Amino acid sequence: MGVKKLAAEHGMLFVWKDVAPREFYMKDTLIPLDLISIRGRAVVGVATMTPCKADPCPITTTPPADSALEVPAGTAERAGISAGAPVESSVF
Repeated sequence: MGVKKLAAEHGMLFVWKDVAPREFYMKDTLIPLDLISIRGRAVVGVATMTPCKADPCPITTTPPADSALEVPAGTAERAGISAGAPVESSVF
């Protein structure tokens, strides 16, 4: 929220101890973001979310996931990231 620019190859990683659908919204978010949903070291979904300034904001619900990565919009397409792609990270 409130971020005006997000550098390429930067983002925010959310990690949960369980697997469940997750809800994200873009209230007061100023830049479009790709939401990459992850379960068990594999991508299970990709959605592009657009900024929202008024309530109620649309909610993006992920497939059941144990983590999610928000990155600048267009990143997933440029990198060829789609459902089924493997995820490698020391975080998991």
